[in-house]
Amino acid sequence: MGFVDPHGWLSLPEIMKMSKIYFGFLSVLLYVLSASVSMEPRNPETQVTGAPGETTCEKSGCHSGGKFIGTVTISGIPDTVVPNTKYTITLTHKSNAKVTGFELTCIDPLNKKCGTLTAGTGSNVATGATTGCQYVRQSNSKSLVDSTASWDFSWTSPATITGDTVSFYFTSLAGSGANGEKGDNALKNVRKVFFNKLTATREIELEGLELLSSLVTSELAFRSEQNMRVGVSVFNESGLLVAYEYLNTNQRMQIGQLPTGVYHVLIEKDNARVVRRLMKI
Repeated sequence: MGFVDPHGWLSLPEIMKMSKIYFGFLSVLLYVLSASVSMEPRNPETQVTGAPGETTCEKSGCHSGGKFIGTVTISGIPDTVVPNTKYTITLTHKSNAKVTGFELTCIDPLNKKCGTLTAGTGSNVATGATTGCQYVRQSNSKSLVDSTASWDFSWTSPATITGDTVSFYFTSLAGSGANGEKGDNALKNVRKVFFNKLTATREIELEGLELLSSLVTSELAFRSEQNMRVGVSVFNESGLLVAYEYLNTNQRMQIGQLPTGVYHVLIEKDNARVVRRLMKI
């Protein structure tokens, strides 16, 4: 029979028993905490896509110190989008990291929310506290398989926008899978596409007008069912206007001064337009 303290205090055996319970609970807590750390990156905060006025998750007090190399890209969005249309987007991360996550937003030329993002498996959508934009992001991290991880979600284009460019900004974390937020770095990218406000009927009027080649070296040549005056705007992949000319379709537009790369050519006549993609080599 153990000693019973007349003042109601715990006996030595009882203190030892409570200590074992306490240290057992502490061990479980530390295990859970360490497991949660190794699960980085978890569901990220909003407004870390690298869009205008935004940072990425690679910043002071967050993920840092990594030197992983890779890319993050999206597919499923054509060079020209039309109003009120749902597009399925695949975001793909490729790198030499161990784990990854992502965040994406879509904005118009005024840097405002553009269209509606809908989450897919393994992702969710939230609204930025200060921007009012939508952000689709991972709900949990993914381990890379053969250096790759991807997510599918959707975007529905709006009925109309100010201007004619839609911008998708997105980042993906290249994570070590250990050491919490240390040893990680962010990969970022932007995809800009044209928003066609015009009806299909108006675009049919320019259906017979084409670029002769999607691979060019120094000039653009056109094929047309009839000679007409058109405005030709050339945009780089970031959506910046780099050349413009108003000419007849039997003329050629000189672009030899532009660096090699991918460009979008917007051809307009009255209220009709066509957009073509080309590679300058």
